[in-house]
Amino acid sequence: MSKVTRRSPPRRIARVGVAACIVLGVAWDTALGQPGASTLDEDMVRAVATAAEIAAQRDTEAREAQAAANAALQEAAAARARADAALERARTLEAQANATQAERDVARAEAEALRAEAAEREAARATLEQRAEAARAQARDAQTRAATLERQLTQEQRRFYLSLVAGSLALLAVVLVAWRFARRRRRELAESEAARLAADEQLAAAVTPAPFSCLLEGTHADGRSVVVKIGAAQLGSRDGVIVGRNPARAGVLLDHPEASREHFRLTAGNGALSIVDLHSTNGTFVNGTEIGSDAVTVLSPGDEIRVGAAIRLTLSI
Repeated sequence: MSKVTRRSPPRRIARVGVAACIVLGVAWDTALGQPGASTLDEDMVRAVATAAEIAAQRDTEAREAQAAANAALQEAAAARARADAALERARTLEAQANATQAERDVARAEAEALRAEAAEREAARATLEQRAEAARAQARDAQTRAATLERQLTQEQRRFYLSLVAGSLALLAVVLVAWRFARRRRRELAESEAARLAADEQLAAAVTPAPFSCLLEGTHADGRSVVVKIGAAQLGSRDGVIVGRNPARAGVLLDHPEASREHFRLTAGNGALSIVDLHSTNGTFVNGTEIGSDAVTVLSPGDEIRVGAAIRLTLSI
C-alpha cells in the first residue's frame, strides 16, 4: 500500500510570503508613482490573488486529500488487521481442518482395522464351526465304530465262551481218553513186566553164566565219569547185553544224546568177549577204529570203546 505525502507547513509559509512580497512591491511601486505600474500591478495582484486562491484551494484539497489518505491509511491498517485476523483464523481453521482430517484418517484406519479384525474373527468363527462340524462328524463316526466294536466284542465274547466251553469239553474228553489210555497202558506194562519177570526166571534157569564179568569205565565229553558193570549172568545170556538209551530194550543204559537207543551188543562165547554195532547213528569205535554194523569184534582187556564222539570207555575183565 502506497503512502500519502503530506506538505510541510514551511513550504506553505514561503508561498504566502512570496505572495505578500509581490503585493508589497506593487504597493511600493504605486506609491512611488511609476507610470503604467498600476495596470501591471493590478494584473499581478489579481494573478497573485488568483494564485493565492488556487494555492489555498490546492492546500485545502491537499488537506482533504491528506485527510482522505489518512482515513484510507487507517482503513487499510484496519483492513490489514482484519486480513491478518482472517489469515490467523484461516490458519487456525486449516490447522483444525488438518487435525480433523488426521482424526478422520485415524478413525478411518481404526475402522479398517476393526473391519479387518471382524473379518478375521468371522473367518476364525467359520473355521471353528467347520472344525466343530468335523469333530461332530468324527464323534458320530466314533460312536458308530464304538457301537460296531461293541457288537463285534459281544460276538467275540459269545464265540470265546462257546470256544471255551467247546475247548473245555474237548479237554475233558482228551483227559478222559488219556486217563483211559494211561490206565490201559499201565495194565499192559504190568502184564509186560510180569511176562518179562517170568521170562527172566525161565532164562535164568536156562542161562549158563559166563566165566567172567566186565567193567567199562570212562568219561563223557563234558568230564562226567561213566562206570558200567556187567555181570557174568548178563554176559552169558543167549542175546548178550545191549547198551543204549532205550530202557525197555537196553540192559545197560547210556543216558547221552550221542548214544543210540540200541547202540551196541556185548556177548560172551568160547571164553572171549565180543562187541557188535547195532546200526548206531554216531558209530562205535574200538581203539579208534570204527567197527561195521553187525560185524563181530573180539575185545581184550584194556581196549577203548568210544560211543560217537562223546563217551570213551575202557574195558576191564
